[in-house]
Amino acid sequence: MKNDLRSTDLVADLTWADLYARQIRRDLNMLTPVVRKVSTSTQLTEVAAKLRDQLEGAHRTVAELRTITGSDQRRTK
Repeated sequence: MKNDLRSTDLVADLTWADLYARQIRRDLNMLTPVVRKVSTSTQLTEVAAKLRDQLEGAHRTVAELRTITGSDQRRTK
């Protein structure tokens, strides 16, 4: 039963991660045209670089999860 609880928690965490990723994608699609129209500031550049670093870390974490679960091959559409 303990493994079931962990599995349930893992599925819940992955579901939340998926929801966050979808919202981030929507927000980026909205922000990209807006950013093209405004003057770039140091703060804007720094925040965008921070976001990129965080997303690269998230990508590495997903790759690690794929390796651990043995699902290393990407899905094909």
